[in-house]
Amino acid sequence: AVLIIVISVMTGFDRQLRDKILGFNAHLRIMPRESSMTNCPAVMARVQSNKHVKGVSPFVLCQVLMRTHPPFGQALSAAPWVRGVDPAAEARVSNMLTNIVEGSADLDRRGILVGREFAQGMQLMVGDRVTIFSPSDIERMEADMKAGRQSAHMPDDYEVRGIFDVGYYEYNANFVLTSLENAQGLYNLNDTVHGLLVELDDPELAGIVRAELHPQLGPDIRISLWTEENSAILEAIAVEKNVMFYILFFIMIVAALCIL
Repeated sequence: AVLIIVISVMTGFDRQLRDKILGFNAHLRIMPRESSMTNCPAVMARVQSNKHVKGVSPFVLCQVLMRTHPPFGQALSAAPWVRGVDPAAEARVSNMLTNIVEGSADLDRRGILVGREFAQGMQLMVGDRVTIFSPSDIERMEADMKAGRQSAHMPDDYEVRGIFDVGYYEYNANFVLTSLENAQGLYNLNDTVHGLLVELDDPELAGIVRAELHPQLGPDIRISLWTEENSAILEAIAVEKNVMFYILFFIMIVAALCIL
């Protein structure tokens, strides 16, 4: 009974962790090997033609410098990852926009969503405004200073519209969501994106679907699996589960010998 209970608990924990990971990340991530994806509609059409694909969403992922504007006290700075999403398509590949614990999932104009741990660390609440510096903003400011210009380029302010909680600390503490248009503007991508997120009808088929999509997309496209991006923690749980099984199995043998 102890052996069955412990292995069942470990299996349930493994399944719950997978649900948390897949609630933020899709089953496949498709990205060009160099620069950005310029032919996004064509690639999306090819991916959606696969029978196991449930949804496809374009994304922009970039690291920025963020600075708060508190009503009193000292301003705080952090360097989160900004993920630009299309709200309509994002709902088909993740549950990010449904895990809002405060505010709303409004990303119109200059709206952003922050994780619960990130909001606590930066002392942010719904309605607060922050300044986001992209690498191009910093480069332009450095150029203005070197040229001796009095009026330096100032980045745009964004408003915190909502706070999300996906149940996974790493995502809550390090990611900020905004609209696809805002993220493209931060990195001067125009109409291009960094890649596509793909949701499948069965996450265990990710390797098979990747093998089917590779010939259609060509060698310039890289496809990564959700298991590869989270391999460290998934392997650690698998090792712990196996060790617990062997330890309890030997304890069961000792108990059986004692009874004998």
